[in-house]
Amino acid sequence: TIFFDASNNRLATPQVRLKPDIAAGNGVNNTFFPLGNIPVEADSVYDPDTFANFYGTSAASPNAAALAALVLQSHGGPKSLSPQKVKTILQLTTFPHDLDPFVARGTATAQNGGKIDIVINSDGDTNLGLGANDPNSWNVSYTGPGYVKTLNFNPEGTPQTGGNTTGGNFNGVTPADFLDATKYKFTPGMVFTSKFITGNSVGLSAGDVAFSRSNPAPAPSNPDPSNPTEHEWTASLNFADNKLVAGNVFRFSVERLQQQDATSPQGLTKNTVVAPVIGSGVTLFRPDASADLLGDGVFIPEDPNGTNIQPGMTFNGTIVDGANTIPFSGRLTNKIGHGWTPLDGYGFINAEAATAAQLPVPGVVSRKTHGTAGTFDIPLPINGTAGVECRAPGPNNSYTLVYTFDRPVANSGTVSIQGSATVAPASSGGTNPSIANPNEIVVNLNGVTDRQHLVVTLSNVRDTSGAVFGPVAARMDMLLGDVNASHQVDSGDVFLVQKQNGQALPPAGSADFRRDINANGSVDSGDVFITQKQNPAQLSP
Repeated sequence: TIFFDASNNRLATPQVRLKPDIAAGNGVNNTFFPLGNIPVEADSVYDPDTFANFYGTSAASPNAAALAALVLQSHGGPKSLSPQKVKTILQLTTFPHDLDPFVARGTATAQNGGKIDIVINSDGDTNLGLGANDPNSWNVSYTGPGYVKTLNFNPEGTPQTGGNTTGGNFNGVTPADFLDATKYKFTPGMVFTSKFITGNSVGLSAGDVAFSRSNPAPAPSNPDPSNPTEHEWTASLNFADNKLVAGNVFRFSVERLQQQDATSPQGLTKNTVVAPVIGSGVTLFRPDASADLLGDGVFIPEDPNGTNIQPGMTFNGTIVDGANTIPFSGRLTNKIGHGWTPLDGYGFINAEAATAAQLPVPGVVSRKTHGTAGTFDIPLPINGTAGVECRAPGPNNSYTLVYTFDRPVANSGTVSIQGSATVAPASSGGTNPSIANPNEIVVNLNGVTDRQHLVVTLSNVRDTSGAVFGPVAARMDMLLGDVNASHQVDSGDVFLVQKQNGQALPPAGSADFRRDINANGSVDSGDVFITQKQNPAQLSP
């Protein structure tokens, strides 16, 4: 937060900047820090050279600068892009990442309507009272009839159902190695230890819960032959009758470790594993207590669009409701997507995407989902003739507007409306307007009436450097059935709809989405009926 300008004058409104901007790789080779204890630099055995590896933001920054230079080169060379535009491209093309760092969640609904909610808040810290030692980091609550009797984490007892879905190490060197599956050593799964602590629960005490473990992990996850159950796949909670009922919350923590240690050569399941290096040894810090390792994940660089998200740890259990014992099951999740977090900004730089990317074009659209055909947008020009929305509204006469900016935004702004419409109530835990993608703001409207000139203005939006965008007025003329955007519904609109009656929208067909007035994914008799019923209709000047 910036409180003063460059001349040391206090700003009337403090300027909030989102930092960091992006994340870049470290652990890079260097030739200027020698091997030895001062500075503490050494060569890792996990790369094929003998150069010392350099870590931290001082190592990541040169990587980010080099990639920025590649972006500049690919877009025309020096001075072809401003610094802001280079930053925008880097921010908008990052790999998908976790948008709620250090948090994992799970929800399951049983057949009796009972709902189990699990929220885990835990970073990788090992200090007293934090991370693994926070007795309130795991929260389990219940809503519904009866009570929760049992809860099991990773009941299947397998690595694939144990979280840490992207755990492992890449052993390749050349670009071609990224396409060679044998160059990857996957070690998914988290194992539980016997350390179990309880926190400040609501409505029940530590004595109301029995903790147990099962399904020992195989070697080398259990490195001590004399203690084969030191690390086990499954953690179970058994609750006393009528204790975990609606309104009560059980808080606890259980220690877990990454199966093996995601290194190659393969190590052990110990958070103090020592990695051999040239000339010395270093203790690797592994954030085993991070809640993120329990939820789902995305492979980098194999999945740049987040279309193959790997599922997190499984859980199941039972609810007792009268004479019935009802099972439930689910998986822990992370919020994977594109956006900003205080942990790694907009995420890890994707050099291939950044060098090929085009700068975003600002604008506003009315967006609607047409059945299984997908979403289709009607542009709402800021200048010139207004866009005509001819499609039927959703529940509560709702429509969705999407505002695209030329760079990422830091807040969702405020909305003012000229015409008959209201800002829809925000969804549970959300906001309206809301940031959908880094440079997009979504405004959901209710109560939108037909045959009007509607203006929806979005104001007070800031970018990530604290600068305020000017107001953006979306002008949407509402006229149901006006498929040719002539500001009237007549025989011409009826003809156009009838001409494509029975045709599907892309990708299954080639029908014009504007003629799918009821937005069900195809042009059919329902669309013909709406147009005929509206004929004649006209929008006043």
